[in-house]
Amino acid sequence: MDNEKTYIYGNEKLLSFFSNAAENGKLAHAYILEGGRGSGKHTLARRLACLLACNSLFDRPCLMCESCRKISEGISPDVIEIGLLEDKKQITVDQIRALRSEVFVKPSEEDVKIFLISDAECMNEPAQNVFLKVLEEPPRGVYFIMLCENSANMLATVKSRAPVLKMQVFSDDELEKYLLEYNKTAVSMAASDPDGFKLIVRISEGKIGVAQRLISDFKNDKTQSKHEKAMKLIELSSEKQKLSDLLVYLQKITKARDVLGDILLYATYAVRDLMSVKKSDGDNVNLLFYANADIARKVASEFTSAGVMRLYEVLSSARSEVSLNLNLNCMLTNLAIELKKAAAV
Repeated sequence: MDNEKTYIYGNEKLLSFFSNAAENGKLAHAYILEGGRGSGKHTLARRLACLLACNSLFDRPCLMCESCRKISEGISPDVIEIGLLEDKKQITVDQIRALRSEVFVKPSEEDVKIFLISDAECMNEPAQNVFLKVLEEPPRGVYFIMLCENSANMLATVKSRAPVLKMQVFSDDELEKYLLEYNKTAVSMAASDPDGFKLIVRISEGKIGVAQRLISDFKNDKTQSKHEKAMKLIELSSEKQKLSDLLVYLQKITKARDVLGDILLYATYAVRDLMSVKKSDGDNVNLLFYANADIARKVASEFTSAGVMRLYEVLSSARSEVSLNLNLNCMLTNLAIELKKAAAV
């Protein structure tokens, strides 16, 4: 449990499920792990891969043997990962055909061969149908672990041969407890910037990976920058501002998809505050993003109630698209146009 790349907090039911299934010889040859970005899917997938390949006779996975070490470090030749290619919306038939060919090649070092498929819901229908053929009758010792955010986009025939297991989402209290127990930077932030720390806990939506990334930004003095960028994004989205200014701002805001995803996450919470302001008749407004109610009211006055609702929908949709490896410039241009349409509602 000391190897941080395979350390898992929570999800005890899933860990127990896999351990018991392995002990009783009832592990399926395929699983679908469903959970949002930062929910720990990849960590759990590697833990399962370690369980399948571990050389220890006791307490599998031991996380210390050569097999566990290589899998944890991502260097095992018998754990093969595929996912979306850069600037692609879908996992293609050609990728799955290449995987199918690899399935029938004997393992190099282990007794098992494990395929990790990220963004599995992005397999197009022809690709899923090709995959289904090998999923139905794989060679002995071959396992498939599919990772997705929404299994509803996968064919029922695929899901019928691979149990869907959902990652645990933590409550704010559970997430805060974890961060204060295991993350030194979180302890420092909670002491020096308690409001900022609470904000990160809330916007992480129960996902440890998201919280840890935002906390690490605090250490690097970037968290405030993301907060400010989200505020500026909302400001430039108002009808009074020029579309060209919003376009320029979005194109230079960042080239890193994970950073953009965080900025959009902050922005959705800013819009939630604007919703609260619109619905409130008095001074008592429960704010999550804005530190000052007067500022929130001023920003809210730039939009109609329907416009604020549409802003939230546009930003939420953009957050989903960030992880799909779409052309970033095209996505940002479309985002600017849609935000302006929302402001005009």
